[in-house]
Amino acid sequence: MPLPILELSKYLLIGIIWLIFFRIVRAIWVEVRLRTESAGTPRTQPGAMEGNPVRMTVTERGAPLVSDGGGGSTRTSVSTLKLRCKEGPFQGQEFVIDGHGTIGRSQDATISLASDSFASSLHARISVDARGAYIEDLGSTNGTRVNHELIRGSTSLAVNDLISLGKSVFQVVSL
Repeated sequence: MPLPILELSKYLLIGIIWLIFFRIVRAIWVEVRLRTESAGTPRTQPGAMEGNPVRMTVTERGAPLVSDGGGGSTRTSVSTLKLRCKEGPFQGQEFVIDGHGTIGRSQDATISLASDSFASSLHARISVDARGAYIEDLGSTNGTRVNHELIRGSTSLAVNDLISLGKSVFQVVSL
């Protein structure tokens, strides 16, 4: 092979190695940052494995209030989002998010989709405040869709929007 082609190939290979290195560092950074932000969230949702409906409220400070649907949680907020799982492992269950929460395969996620191999560890973050509700994809491999549209960055949510991630589909029931 001519010398210029070998020289070009060498620099191309070095560039690819650096890109892979930076991608790995970025993935580690995102995981570490999200784990420190989600400290205090539950590792499992009681009743989820038995098929019982589970209502989960995630407060502004990340401390969950969980009830079996009997109205046992006492804290209320104007800025809440109610999701109903339409497809996936939590089909038929409702989740009430007050403040912020994460969805993903990790046990540290607010809504843990541990059996969903198409969901990333921490797939998406949902934030709710007085201005409205927003969802943000956290660099997942397969992406997050709102109403069948792949989202980039933070996207606002409205009642009846469909959130698709992994094999699961959630519907926004109320804001």
